Amino acid sequence: MFNLTAGQLPCFPPDAFIEDLFKVAKETKSFQYSPVKGTEELRKNFTNYLEQTRGINIKDTHDSLVGNGGKAVLTNIISSIVDPGDEVILFAPYWISYPHMVGLCEGKLIMVGSGRQKFVPDLQQLEEKITRKTKVIILNSPSNPSGIYLSDEWMKEFAVILKKHPNILVISDEIYYELAYDGKKPKYYYQFDKSLLAQTFIVHGISKSLACTGLRIGWCVGPKEYISAIGRLQGHIASGANSLTQEALKNYNLFNTENFLKPMLDTLRENAGILKSELYQRNLGHIWYEINSAFYFMLNLKELPYFKKNSCSCSCSLTDQSFEMCKKLMEETGVVIVPSSDFGIDNHARISMVLPAAKFQVAVAKILDFFTR
Repeated sequence: MFNLTAGQLPCFPPDAFIEDLFKVAKETKSFQYSPVKGTEELRKNFTNYLEQTRGINIKDTHDSLVGNGGKAVLTNIISSIVDPGDEVILFAPYWISYPHMVGLCEGKLIMVGSGRQKFVPDLQQLEEKITRKTKVIILNSPSNPSGIYLSDEWMKEFAVILKKHPNILVISDEIYYELAYDGKKPKYYYQFDKSLLAQTFIVHGISKSLACTGLRIGWCVGPKEYISAIGRLQGHIASGANSLTQEALKNYNLFNTENFLKPMLDTLRENAGILKSELYQRNLGHIWYEINSAFYFMLNLKELPYFKKNSCSCSCSLTDQSFEMCKKLMEETGVVIVPSSDFGIDNHARISMVLPAAKFQVAVAKILDFFTR
């Protein structure tokens, strides 16, 4: 079995962090509630890291909050600012949980697709879909599931659009920030126009960059008046985040993350090269698009011979056959990939690239051999 569905790194967290967890668990004098918004020391650590890595100054205008993972933080932000009927813009393909978060608040989803460049949101289409009911835009760069981060040029144009709409809030989900493997770092619209920070929530966490999805620590910064409301909601839902993990993280040097991730970034870069090479060897180079971050590649199933030969046999009533094709692939080859329907696009599949290179190459060959036979 080859599992290419993983949204997490296949390694332990940094040794120093694990040692601090053991130390805290052994020496702590309290297993009681932590402050609702997170410990002051940890919030300062996160805010300092954000200011240094993004080149911004937010201590006077923004507040921070630590929650039970990025997913919980995102849900609490959306629940605090979206009222029934408010429009929330998503860029497709999107992370599968966003629509459900918006649905909890009875918000109205507005989808914006790609332009001429694969999986790069069409900014002209965005402008056309903004209305007086638009409350929030959710931005995820680097992207799950596309595996790309948006260019400086895109961010600059996005900033120009936002400047025209000061009442629109943006949730910038930056959970994969450290996982760019093209030798660069993603940049964001608010770095080109600092005034847009007044409209911005920045969401991050330790799940991806420190390889600890199970420890459930996420955080956000946002305008003070909003963070106060989000904190009240979190207090009623969850009381606060894991106190032991917060204590272990409060003095952890987040700037060491780059050294910790280097072997994994090398693997992701190598696996991207393997996937590209395997596609071109089978005359499928037109399916390739340049990925540069996160763990993923979205395979266009419609361009594969299997789809063209067998689409009607799956079900003539289905426009999206990604589930049927992924199911057949699993049953006949033992390779598991994720169908695209929940990501907001049809007839694609998400491939995770976190396996060791040799094993990943075998898995990719099985996928492409099956779909080109």
